[in-house]
Amino acid sequence: MPRAKSATIDLKVRMKEPLRACIEEAAREHGVSMNAEIVNRLARTFREEETAYAIFGSKLRYRQMQLLAVTVQLIEEQTGHKWTGDFETAEAIRTAFASFVDMFAKGEAPKGLHRITADPYLGKRTFRELMESVRDADRKRDQGRTSQEKE
Repeated sequence: MPRAKSATIDLKVRMKEPLRACIEEAAREHGVSMNAEIVNRLARTFREEETAYAIFGSKLRYRQMQLLAVTVQLIEEQTGHKWTGDFETAEAIRTAFASFVDMFAKGEAPKGLHRITADPYLGKRTFRELMESVRDADRKRDQGRTSQEKE
């Protein structure tokens, strides 16, 4: 039998001590219990997600924009330069964006998109996997062009 929406449930949560300490400090600053602080923060994240989806028009478009933002951040980290002041960095970002646009236009989502957009602090391994899927798509596109040119 489903619970009533107004039901309050007990939930055991495991977390690392530093996070618990942050929650305790925030609760003290806001003058609420740790439980209230956790509930408020969780509720706020769901509201913020829904707002972002509405702003971008859909959950998919929001995730696509997150992907582009993460791409900029990681390419800038890799090159050591901001794209606004370095032609080679800007060109690397333009190339990555063009690859993503091509993939999405064909209805192909990059492998690992959900992992990247769910965690803005993704590991380099996940990004490498994503970029490899982009390179694979580029190779397939280029092979298709070469085949058409031969005909």
